[in-house]
Amino acid sequence: MVELTEVHAETHVLVAEDALIATLEEDDNDSQYEDEDGDELLSEDDIEDLEIDDEDDVQDESLLERISALVDVVPPSTRRNIVRSVKNVTSATWGAAQWVGSAAWVLATAAMLVGLPVALELEREQFVFQQEAQVRAQQQQAQQASGTMVQPGLGVPGVPGAPQIPGLPAPKA
Repeated sequence: MVELTEVHAETHVLVAEDALIATLEEDDNDSQYEDEDGDELLSEDDIEDLEIDDEDDVQDESLLERISALVDVVPPSTRRNIVRSVKNVTSATWGAAQWVGSAAWVLATAAMLVGLPVALELEREQFVFQQEAQVRAQQQQAQQASGTMVQPGLGVPGVPGAPQIPGLPAPKA
């Protein structure tokens, strides 16, 4: 069976303060690792090991463990406000992500419906210009190879009834 005893906080505090004052008055700047005779209880290496072990205990705690330890420290109303804020931020972020995804889909679809035909038509037009340039280049090469240039208003050599270019043989009829 459990017995309940009443503890007076003031007497505990006074007793603790008296003990602390007594300890401080008795301290003669000795190391905390020495006994009353002045002999060292722990070597320097042991002291370093103890300090490292203390750091390892803190590092072994996960973030989740540390946050769960705060449950008793943070009042329930504050926890509810934090949860509400996190839910609001999460839902706003999710809504923004959905909106951005929808907008990207609309823009991509519009670009394909409008931009793709325009791009294909521009490519076809460029191809036609290239073909025309090739034909002109071939005609110029053929004319330079024959050594004569067709003057405007004169007939084409070899076509009956057309005026002939001077210096060329007459076509055979």
